[in-house]
Amino acid sequence: MITLVCVIWSVIGIGIIVLSLFTAISNAITEAKNKDDDIISLKRRLFKIESKLDVDCDDY
Repeated sequence: MITLVCVIWSVIGIGIIVLSLFTAISNAITEAKNKDDDIISLKRRLFKIESKLDVDCDDY
């Protein structure tokens, strides 16, 4: 009986650990994707500003 209770609590504990690891990995992937999207957005904005200013690198 005690063995059965220990096994059940062990399975529950392992499930909680796996769930928390999955959540942490999922959040890390989402944050990385958001950073990539932010970088792409910044590059687009900089390109638009550069095209409006007609900056030529050969002038320097």
